[in-house]
Amino acid sequence: MKILIIGAGAIGTWLAGLLSLKNRVWILGRKQSFVAINRDGVEINGEFISKPKALVDIRKLNEDPELVIFAVKAYDTKRASNVIASHICNSTSLLTLQNGLGNEESIGEKFGISKVIGGTTTYGITYEAPGRVIHRGYGLTLVGRMDGKITSKLKEVSSVLNRAGIKTKITTNIRREKWLKAIVNAAINPLTALNGCRNGDLLDGNSLENLLESTCIECKGVANAYGIELSRDPLELTKEIVRGTARNYSSMLQSIRAGKRTEIDFINGHFVRVGKELGVSTPINEELVVKIKGMEQRLKL
Repeated sequence: MKILIIGAGAIGTWLAGLLSLKNRVWILGRKQSFVAINRDGVEINGEFISKPKALVDIRKLNEDPELVIFAVKAYDTKRASNVIASHICNSTSLLTLQNGLGNEESIGEKFGISKVIGGTTTYGITYEAPGRVIHRGYGLTLVGRMDGKITSKLKEVSSVLNRAGIKTKITTNIRREKWLKAIVNAAINPLTALNGCRNGDLLDGNSLENLLESTCIECKGVANAYGIELSRDPLELTKEIVRGTARNYSSMLQSIRAGKRTEIDFINGHFVRVGKELGVSTPINEELVVKIKGMEQRLKL
């Protein structure tokens, strides 16, 4: 399959390395990644995996991809959609494996929601340097259409991911799974970013764990009010993921350390906005948003 990956961060680089073993893969990223990947290929856990074609200018792509995977930060989704628009044809599928809520809708506004495949993944990937990532925890990737239909295109995308060694299952309710993952991210990401700690440090049996629990409960209240029937208890899942990725640094902490803006507006900020619309109080999420934005301002991100 011809695959274009947008974003050469942790997830994008990892996907490019694995998928290019059995597919034609291009990865669109910044100049540092363009140079490193074209020169040295992709390394996972210090081992050379493959050498996808890296691009820094979409105009250098002379073929239309069959699958586009969005792996950019949520605040770059609209810009990325505009950049690739000329290469999207009727048969192109658009998969998002991004954090936060609203990415599918944003992509759908540009290209039509029927072309969009939502996705979540619990694989633990840490960005080390351009073209180099650390795979610290195995997980599961879920993919599904926003209308819940299981189509031949969806099956093909799932199969491509599985053949690359990325354990993937199809869900008929990806919206529910995206909300569940967003609750997990809302609890883990800002707490690790504010405290500069690994995921596993959140289960300290004290104040951090209490705050993690309170954040999950508050987010669950917003999801319930919005009509999302969660597939499992988010607090139980959050603690399970924390244990499974105990040695990992969250994506938000990685962003802070790399001097980049965070996705707080699309994670905790989303719960705050929906809570206000529905009359659900979200004081914990509001405070986390304020603190992360304060950190961004101090660091001039």
